[in-house]
Amino acid sequence: MATLPEKAACKLTVDILALAHDRGCEAELATLITELLAAGTLPDMAVMRARFSPDPATLPNITVLITPLEPTTTPSWPPSLREKPHDRI
Repeated sequence: MATLPEKAACKLTVDILALAHDRGCEAELATLITELLAAGTLPDMAVMRARFSPDPATLPNITVLITPLEPTTTPSWPPSLREKPHDRI
């Protein structure tokens, strides 16, 4: 059976716990780790991150408009967003 030094084993454990939490894949991850350990191998974090990461094609495309820190004469956002809420009342 494969083993790791204590510090490396702790880091791997923390990485696995973080992955399980971040991706919400606790049960699937537990099954995979059980299979790996039964086969005498240790989990590879790069492989697990790739396996449990979302498909980039399914991620939404988000545009964020940021207000400039200094006043400008030509705003970079659409006119409908330039109005202040109190101007519409």
